[in-house]
Amino acid sequence: LDRIDFLSVDAQGADLSVLESLGDRITDVQRIRVEAYLPGGSQYVDADNDRDTVIAYLSDRGFTLVEEHPIVFDTYVDLLFENTRA
Repeated sequence: LDRIDFLSVDAQGADLSVLESLGDRITDVQRIRVEAYLPGGSQYVDADNDRDTVIAYLSDRGFTLVEEHPIVFDTYVDLLFENTRA
């Protein structure tokens, strides 16, 4: 695959690790949907997917946040990003 149109990540608190595992291939992704937790919201002990960290990580790689939807009693959010460098 040269290009990935849409990637959805819901990895039970390891969402950022999944994104990091893409390495340089992250630039081949056009849109990413990822679940992130709000401060105090994670139910997972070693969760790495807090909202601000996920947004900063993807912004540094050329993605822009285009949608944000609260889920699970406002403790988590679904974030949708578009690749602005593609």
